[in-house]
Amino acid sequence: MPIETLRGEGFRVELEQRDGYLRALVCDGTDSAEVSIAYHRLLGAECLRRGARRLLVLEDLSDTDEAIDVDSIAAAALESGYDRFRTAFVELRGKHDVNEQGELASFMHGLTIRVFITEAQARQWLLYGEIEEDDETPGDARVA
Repeated sequence: MPIETLRGEGFRVELEQRDGYLRALVCDGTDSAEVSIAYHRLLGAECLRRGARRLLVLEDLSDTDEAIDVDSIAAAALESGYDRFRTAFVELRGKHDVNEQGELASFMHGLTIRVFITEAQARQWLLYGEIEEDDETPGDARVA
């Protein structure tokens, strides 16, 4: 499907419907709580409008020196309907410590959001879940 471009204040989103999920590249901006909340609201509305059950977010925003309030971002995601779909998040510029805090805050708000280093890992989890070894039957994997 073609890529659809959406613009928000301080960012741009390229949306693409893939087989089984909606892929969103967030770019052309500087990372901040305000930008994160705005694009999560936009993506939440798009997922609900399209009936998407899975969302892959690739964030490619410039770094900021300001502290990011991950709890307010998680609360905004919840208000935007993120509790109705599964979300995989990839930070393309390597701010993994903040994103891990965001994953924990999202979990505390009851959201199914995981943070990954690569798009391939994110897509695997998004579509198939995690493969875990069953302690009782070695070598037998199950999807969590």
